[in-house]
Amino acid sequence: MYEEEYLALSPSEFFLRFKETSGLDNPKKVVYVSCRELLENAIDATEVIGVLPEISINISPFDKQNDWYEIRVKDNGVGVRGDLIPEVFGRLLLSSKYGLLQTRGIFGMGAKLCLLYGSSETGQPFKVVSSIGNGEIHGYKLKIDVAKNKPIVVNHVIKQGKWRGTIVSVVTKGDFKRAFPLIRRYLHGFSLINPYVNLKFVFQDVVLQFRRVTRAVPKPPKKIKPHPKSITRFQLSKMLDENKNLHLSEFMLKFHRVGKKKCNDFLSFVLLNQNEKVVNILHNEKMINQFYNGLHNFDGWIEPNVNCLSLLSESLFLNSVCSRVSPQFASYARRVGSYSGLPFVVEVVSAYGGKIKVLKSGVFNVHRFANRMPLLTNVKDAIFHTVIDRTNFGYFKITKDMPIEFFVHLASIRIPYKSQGKESIADVEEITKALHLAVIQSLKKLSKKIKHRQRSLFEMKKSKTIAKYLKKTNQFVSNAIKQPQHNLNALFPKLFKTKVKEEVEIVV
Repeated sequence: MYEEEYLALSPSEFFLRFKETSGLDNPKKVVYVSCRELLENAIDATEVIGVLPEISINISPFDKQNDWYEIRVKDNGVGVRGDLIPEVFGRLLLSSKYGLLQTRGIFGMGAKLCLLYGSSETGQPFKVVSSIGNGEIHGYKLKIDVAKNKPIVVNHVIKQGKWRGTIVSVVTKGDFKRAFPLIRRYLHGFSLINPYVNLKFVFQDVVLQFRRVTRAVPKPPKKIKPHPKSITRFQLSKMLDENKNLHLSEFMLKFHRVGKKKCNDFLSFVLLNQNEKVVNILHNEKMINQFYNGLHNFDGWIEPNVNCLSLLSESLFLNSVCSRVSPQFASYARRVGSYSGLPFVVEVVSAYGGKIKVLKSGVFNVHRFANRMPLLTNVKDAIFHTVIDRTNFGYFKITKDMPIEFFVHLASIRIPYKSQGKESIADVEEITKALHLAVIQSLKKLSKKIKHRQRSLFEMKKSKTIAKYLKKTNQFVSNAIKQPQHNLNALFPKLFKTKVKEEVEIVV
């Protein structure tokens, strides 16, 4: 008789088996994703304390015969307390990124998966050196017990020093030669959307240096309370249990942008008394369902505040784009909104001319960014289709042979990625609608300047033609009547001094 076998997998074993969900689906992506994830952790560590980031990435061959490479990322961030290092880097699903706070990662485990994969494939422990600036520098060699999902300390040393930051290095199996073009594109995009970072990449004789173009660091994101419309039933049950000694009127103040008036309106809507104790409904499934459904059906909630987000800002975004592609014109627009009670902001820069080239495909290039990190692969996502397919470029007299590029940045507490790979954005109606409006707004400004330039070019061409024939006519008449030629520059000063401004013009 056949008996079905059931297995229980630890988080480490599960994600190691299904590594493709994190983008580790081929040797090229392994090297690229490892660099990206470690870089994201490094920039987060610097921004949380508001220092100007100094980050370096070093890749070196470890075993050429087996295609093993050592990837080493160093930052000057907040650091990790010595006794916490093994748990922070060696246990999956342990993270500081589960709160309602804008972060670059989803679960804070992308880097851990790369460390787990590299260590498992090569058998080499990964290394972590870190200090919080207290005079002690802790160095660890670690592995992860896959079956138990816990760290294995291979070695631990402590040194004295005033340095603060973190160095993470891992030996992994991959294809650096194929990954390098993708890494280079990523670093260019990273430096554009993070113009306040000094970033250095080294691989043997190859050195890529990205200098900061500003010293202005965006404000750090702030944690917020959960919005009533963003809460899940499980989260509601947990909140009720944690606050069971409160009255409902006090409990409702635990939500984002809920004051006494909104609290009274909502409790009247769900037919509950504000003096009711939370403990009285905690174990009553019917009342919990009534409460939960009311949270999502009540129309009186105020939209979440976007001030909790850390945006690149208008001036930084425009100046960064202009420093990279030197466009003749650049326009900025943004829209704010929320989906499922989660705030978001869409920023769009439309750029024309300069170093921008017309693509042979006849499709405008769309540079996508999410929480100040570039998205390179899986290009045709919701952002791409909204910009390219939903926009009526003909309305703005814009044709596909014009040198135009779009730079789109989406900032949110929770980016709706299609997968753990974090390379494409899901089609969320509220986001695509806001993005569409932002693109239209930026194109209105841009098209106005393009039309003005085209008119100026036409007038200049016309003036040159008139000036050309005036000179010939002046010469011909002078010879015919045997009189000196007229001073055309004095007679027609505007005609002979017409020029078109070529400098970059930023439209806001």
